[in-house]
Amino acid sequence: MKPLPSEIIHLIVLYLREDHISAKRHPNVVTIGDPFGDLPLVWRPLYLARYSVVSRQWQSVVESIIWKRICLQGHLWVSQLVTYTTGDDFRCARVGYIRHILWQPLIVLPRVTDPIYHTNSNDALYEWYDTQYHNALRPLFLVLQTWEEQHPGLELVFRDWSPACGAVRPRITENSSLRDILIGDRGVLPACLTATHLEDYPSLPCVRSIGVLGTSRSVVMLSSFGLIFKRLPNVRHASAHDATWLSVTTGDGRRLLRQEMIDFIHCVPQSVESLELSVKGDRECSLWLHVDTRSQPVTYLDPNGLDILSIRLHTLSMRLGELTLTHIRISKALFWPSTQGSTNASYWPNLERLQVLKMPPYNIDGSLLLGLRAPLRVEQLFQGWLSDDFSTNTPTDQREYIKSDQMGVLYQAMGQAARHMPRLQIMRLSLLHYRYRTGIESGEFLEFNRGKDARIAHLRINTQWGYQIGEEVISAWGLEEETAEQFRRTMDVTMPWYVEPRED
Repeated sequence: MKPLPSEIIHLIVLYLREDHISAKRHPNVVTIGDPFGDLPLVWRPLYLARYSVVSRQWQSVVESIIWKRICLQGHLWVSQLVTYTTGDDFRCARVGYIRHILWQPLIVLPRVTDPIYHTNSNDALYEWYDTQYHNALRPLFLVLQTWEEQHPGLELVFRDWSPACGAVRPRITENSSLRDILIGDRGVLPACLTATHLEDYPSLPCVRSIGVLGTSRSVVMLSSFGLIFKRLPNVRHASAHDATWLSVTTGDGRRLLRQEMIDFIHCVPQSVESLELSVKGDRECSLWLHVDTRSQPVTYLDPNGLDILSIRLHTLSMRLGELTLTHIRISKALFWPSTQGSTNASYWPNLERLQVLKMPPYNIDGSLLLGLRAPLRVEQLFQGWLSDDFSTNTPTDQREYIKSDQMGVLYQAMGQAARHMPRLQIMRLSLLHYRYRTGIESGEFLEFNRGKDARIAHLRINTQWGYQIGEEVISAWGLEEETAEQFRRTMDVTMPWYVEPRED
């Protein structure tokens, strides 16, 4: 019997993989304590290895798929990786299949009776945990160092499985460190890289992409992971998802978390071409946005009235090709500098995609972008209840409105910046629909797109909260005559696109 072509076998295995992933989307049983239980589906086991014993041909095809993305938990799994990728030709070939590696530690804390918990500070515990963390990570770096000449490049993702630390509950004061705040509020020990521990780590030229993946059980000191860039000279893409959640009354903690992201951005090297940053979707939003004063977000302005995160991202974006922010509050400083600065200095020669997605509906000073009209009359309530989609047409939804002048400030800055981006293809800003814990995008957004070399662009503003466009926004986007009039009426226009030359 003539064997199937490898291309057909490849399609069969891909179908089996997709069928397994589809089944995992709606599991009947949730395993308590599963360390990979809250991982994205792409990182979970595929259980396809059994098909590799059909024949050598099937083995080659199946292994090229199952080894493309691997998860390693602690140094023992790294040792197994060495075993499974050395020896005969089939084992050695697995190294060339690997494109994505997710690493997480497996560290067991000392017993609650250990003297390390009974000191005047938590410094001894932190030092012990940092040492254990680096000792677990170092073997992976030593293995990847040997792949330099035989590997085309891979993605390395750090994912911390923070151990519960009920034995320590530090008293939170105004001078408490972020680590103390996190362990006190969450009861888990945050991971932290240090320059001292990383000194003897080798460089990894084979790593092209790095990620810090946050989950519901992970707490990391994000700024410390910026130190790893010094060991990755060829990294082109970086991403960080901060899933840390703090109680709504921990304002100082949320400011310190934002500072962690600022410090992480400061470490991004020149080699990085694309950057993705995101935080937990409901960190700053309340289901009762207009009445729960405890959950009002803190101001992120520094003592000089500056939004340092947006300013840092503005500077960084001028050398990036792509920048994506999700669930992060920003100000106009991301797109365009203040009137006190030099506007001629802003020019983005490489930027193709700039997206701010699901931004919480707040200004950078903590004030709301949404207002609330007077209570509805009885007949208006009945109209809402009888509508086809009451879930998005509740009495509160009908009363809410966007503060057009404040939203217009962002839209105006976007237009000013877009006209200085010769390679821009996509620019988008959308607000988060705060009342849905799934973190869905609201119907309030601005979207600009054009083909890579096209002289025609499409600009659209969509609103679910009654945004009223101002003349300053139309002017900032360079709209004139017929196109300006059409945009006033429909907020949707296709227009000629011209990028202003750089003024040196």
